[in-house]
Amino acid sequence: MTRAEAKAGQLVRAGAAHVIATDHDDLADRVKDITGGEGARIVFDSIGGPGLTQLAQLVARDGALIVYGWLDPRPAPLPMNCPLNVHGYGVHHVFQDPDRTRRAHAFITAGLRTGALAPVIGRAFDLSAIADAHRHMEANGQVGKIIATVRH
Repeated sequence: MTRAEAKAGQLVRAGAAHVIATDHDDLADRVKDITGGEGARIVFDSIGGPGLTQLAQLVARDGALIVYGWLDPRPAPLPMNCPLNVHGYGVHHVFQDPDRTRRAHAFITAGLRTGALAPVIGRAFDLSAIADAHRHMEANGQVGKIIATVRH
């Protein structure tokens, strides 16, 4: 899912089987179309807030809603479309536990080494151009991560 239809082609070329552009598509209708009316087995949300309610309604029976960010601090009422499995994660969940931190580091390092994890770099900026990087991010045209490099 993306907010901008202009990104859809890039996401398909990057390997997405389906792309929903919320500035063009009705999210609920597209999820129903793609899943044959069943809903999505797993829904990831990094935003939270009131939009979480609609996402929860798109989860298939016995599916999972995984919330891993809370960029919108407003309340997020959840519908009771049971059985709905909701899992919340935060960075502190991992980094406050040394064993979890070690396992996460090993998983990510191994994935990067083998190529199983291949992050997409959208654009790199020198740290001296961080304001340009922020403007680029705010324009919402990027696909992939925006990197700030530091010269040593």
